[in-house]
Parts: sequence; structure tokens; C-alpha cells
Amino acid sequence: MAVVSYGDDTASIYLNYGNGTFQMPIKNSVGHTPRSIISGDYNNDTILDLVVSNQGENTISILIGLGNGEFKTQIKYMVGTKPRSLVSNDFNHDGKLDLIVVNEADNTISVLNGRGDGTFSSQVTYPTASDPFDITIGDFNNDSSMDLAIANIGISTITILLNNRNGTFAAYYTFQSGRYPNSITSADLNNDNKLDLAVASYGEQTVSIFLGDGKGNFSSRILYPAVNSPNFVRAGDFNNDGKIDMAVTSDASNSLSIFLNSCD
Repeated sequence: MAVVSYGDDTASIYLNYGNGTFQMPIKNSVGHTPRSIISGDYNNDTILDLVVSNQGENTISILIGLGNGEFKTQIKYMVGTKPRSLVSNDFNHDGKLDLIVVNEADNTISVLNGRGDGTFSSQVTYPTASDPFDITIGDFNNDSSMDLAIANIGISTITILLNNRNGTFAAYYTFQSGRYPNSITSADLNNDNKLDLAVASYGEQTVSIFLGDGKGNFSSRILYPAVNSPNFVRAGDFNNDGKIDMAVTSDASNSLSIFLNSCD
């Protein structure tokens, strides 16, 4: 496991013994006030690397893996103001992983194209709606390119940015979500081979489902009651029945709720 700590500006690695227990953490220095962390093979050596968003200094840190649980000293790149969530994928179809960073305070995303050697281009920014907070990716219009869906916590909306099939993005559009959406994920929730969205809304104790039409559009929300102050939602087939379920956490009740999918 890789975990960031904004209290001491580190990313900690917990190596698995192979039985579900973990060794003591190996700490790596990152930027000021780290917020999110993701992994990927950014230099094509089959070894996982790490990317960390540093909210306190408007940077991301790249840590290249050595294959033994240790990492090289961080390399930093400038991004927007108050970077928060991160995603990586090959957005421009060149066979190399790219990065997208959600910048909460200046209402933008930063796109950094990967060079395949662990380095990245300077950021290219795109405007979003106000208060972008969390991001998920998926091919929402079935053109074999990864698009973006962003939860905007302050104005209670979802933003969609469709990929122009070359790693650039069309102008965004928004639709209403629940109050204070703070986590978003994408999955085919109704088994129609089109990606849908699930959104946790911290301000109204709900999870909202938005069904995709495969053309980049989404339905009005379908509401499900959730535990108090839901703060994280993820999707997966948790009971091995071929249907995608949801897992929702609450920081108010320190709980995890599972929503089993009942679609036909």
C-alpha cells in the first residue's frame, strides 16, 4: 500500500507479507501538504512508480520505483492552485501514460503528457466548473478515448469533458448532483455496456446514480440513501454475481456500506 501523510509531507509504503498483513512503513519525502497518490509504470520498466499531488505548494511529485519497495528522490512539476485528485491513462494514444490533476482553487485541470521515460511535459490547463474536487475517467461516448467526469463540491454539479481522441478535451458541460459531491466513480451499473456514474454527496447523505447513454450524456440522478456524511464511493463486483456493486465510506460514522446491485 502507498499512503500520503499531509502532516509530515511523506508518502509511506507498506509492503505486504503475502498473508494480508504489512511491514512497517518505508517513508519517502514528497511536497508540502500531499493530498492524493496514484501508481503507474511511467517509465516503461514494468516497475510501479508513484505520483503525489501537493496541495500546499501547487506541485505534483513523481517517484520512480526501484522494484524493491523503494523509490528515487522525487521530481516535481508545477500544476494549478490547490491540486487535489489525480488520474493517469494514455489519453493521447501514444502508448505512454499521461497525468491529469484536478486543481480545486483555480477551477482547472492540468494535463501532463508522459514521455514514457518517467518525465512529463509542462502542464496544459483546461477550465472546469467551480470547486472541482474528485475525478473519474471512462469512455463515456464509445470512441475508444478516455473522457473525464469531475465532482464539483462547492456548487453541487458534475462536469463532463469529452476527449477529442488526441488527448485534448472539448469544452465542458455540467449537470446537477446531490449537495456537496465529494467522490465520483464510473462503472457499467445497469449491464447495458455503457458507463454510468456513481456520486457520493457529503451534504445530503445520498449516493446518486447517473445512467450513461453511450454518447457522453447522462440521465437525471437516481437517489439512494447512504450513511451520514458519505465521503468515498467505489464500484466493484463484491459478491461475484457479474453485477457491479458499490462501496461507500463515511467519516462521520467510521463505517463502510455495501450496496449490492439488483439489476437484471
